[in-house]
Amino acid sequence: MLYNLDNLMEWTKLNSKKDVIKALQRMGIPFAELHNGEVVTLYSALEKGFNNQLVVEGDEMIRLDEVLKLTKVCRATIHNYERDGLFPQKVKLGPKKIAWKKTEVLQWVDGKRDW
Repeated sequence: MLYNLDNLMEWTKLNSKKDVIKALQRMGIPFAELHNGEVVTLYSALEKGFNNQLVVEGDEMIRLDEVLKLTKVCRATIHNYERDGLFPQKVKLGPKKIAWKKTEVLQWVDGKRDW
């Protein structure tokens, strides 16, 4: 199944073609830009690479050093909790860059599990 630009904008809640393309590139999702300006990608690629890592415009992203300060636990504990589903999942921002959504980390600190 192919997703076109209108579908992608609706699904991701992004407001422009430029934002959709940036998000696809950031997540490493293959897509094709057609001669009429349309962008298409496969549903399976979106599901695998985008659905779990969608960053909504306005989400503040924090790096590991700030996560450690907020949570008062060590790096290994964060990774173990994350692996076991007890901590918010990190988001891949680039080939060697990861971060967490600050709101999710703060919810975890407060003992809430809205993430």
